Amino acid sequence: MRRLLTCWTSVAVGAGMGLAAAGQCDGGLTIHATTTKTETATPSLPDVDLKVAPPAAHAATSSPIATGPDGPASPLRLQLVLAVTRHGLRTPLSSTDQRNEWRCEHDQLLVQHYADADDALRLTHSDEPLPDHVPANLLTRRKLLHGRQKLRGNCHVGQLTHLGLEQLRRIGELLRERYVDELRVLPPVFDARTVFVRSTDTNRTIESAQSLLWGLYPPSTRPHGREGVMDVNIVEERPRTCTRGRHARATPDYLKHREDRQPFQASTTTTTTTTSDKVEAALGRKVNSWDGLNSTLQTIIRHRLLLPDGVDQDIVDGVESEAGYETAVKFSSPEICRLAIGRFIGDVVDRVQTTVDGEDDVRFALYSGHDNTLSPFLSAFNVFDARQPPMASVIVLEVYKDAKDKHWVRFLYNGEEMVVQAPAKGAGAEKGELEPLTQRYPVAVVRDAGEAGERREAIALAPHERWRELATSLIPIDYDAECKESAPLA
Repeated sequence: MRRLLTCWTSVAVGAGMGLAAAGQCDGGLTIHATTTKTETATPSLPDVDLKVAPPAAHAATSSPIATGPDGPASPLRLQLVLAVTRHGLRTPLSSTDQRNEWRCEHDQLLVQHYADADDALRLTHSDEPLPDHVPANLLTRRKLLHGRQKLRGNCHVGQLTHLGLEQLRRIGELLRERYVDELRVLPPVFDARTVFVRSTDTNRTIESAQSLLWGLYPPSTRPHGREGVMDVNIVEERPRTCTRGRHARATPDYLKHREDRQPFQASTTTTTTTTSDKVEAALGRKVNSWDGLNSTLQTIIRHRLLLPDGVDQDIVDGVESEAGYETAVKFSSPEICRLAIGRFIGDVVDRVQTTVDGEDDVRFALYSGHDNTLSPFLSAFNVFDARQPPMASVIVLEVYKDAKDKHWVRFLYNGEEMVVQAPAKGAGAEKGELEPLTQRYPVAVVRDAGEAGERREAIALAPHERWRELATSLIPIDYDAECKESAPLA
């Protein structure tokens, strides 16, 4: 576990573009970032829109309103908010982009507190001179060896950008508006007992978590000293899928899907040439990962930079389609989904159950991850519709308790209520059919302070026990045994 002081940091990004910004750490340290101004306009901040609408098939807005004795006993009280995020906008992970110069002119301090608050390790990486007042315990500074990095400029691959930080900060602000100001499930002043934060051991996910927390609890709402320190629990790198899972693309079903996909690829382009052929002609190489290439193109577009030579909107659309399709097929098998995300789902189930059992005071749990976190998670609950989660996407689970002490789970993805589906029982099971767990119910939500809360016409809820049954079925019983290559693939 790392204890992090949440710092707002800046990254200047662009083809010679100027950008100046400043931020402040909880401890009063100000961070400045500037670049030389040029005639190129600074890109505007991408709008943070939590209503990146998924296909209507899984959105709850079109579901009928259910009534009857099996519904929740109003009023409801919100017990837990659990958020799973993809990091914000970042630099490319490969050398595909050689047209743009990515500039990261900033002094970035990652402050980590250990058992002794006086023993802090501070890390920076920058080309700029250090600030005049450098902490005495500054131990290391990360600098890129010029001419050896993959990207033009001075950024390292996969680095969270200023725009990415701002995306997550804005999400934190929106969460504060709803869960602190509106529903009052979270206290207005930060209380470490009510917040749990976890991240993969990657700079961009840690910094994304920091930025979201900055928006959720800005410095004016945090106590000074140790009480204001936010713990970020780090999960060390482990394979997102095991050996058997990595062979998913060799299954007969997957290969057949790829073969069937060729006519569709051709239909999405202006000629009979497939998307694969056009990308290979433009980039001079075959596509190893559609989702990786899509992420690169999307971050270039969102930063308003130049696409690689030969890449036009036709290719961009085709790559986005292929990325979503590839991901959907990859996680279409429940067995593969278990291996890809089952252990994480187990952690989520445990966190929700702890709240249901009233065993701790946590009211907000944040899990900062990647697209390979969100995609299989959405697939596991049958709400993924072949669209790679954009950077800064967020899944939110709201756990409610009704007047009869029964618990309910609400599933939102980028601001839209989703209809969670489970394998059908009875006759439908033989046909591989799905049935919805989520229904819309007319309810009243009570603020945590006991005041009359907002009254919704209907919100989409799944009974906790049914949600838990589905989630538990996706948790590997013996992960190592299931990962053996000799085990049959679904």
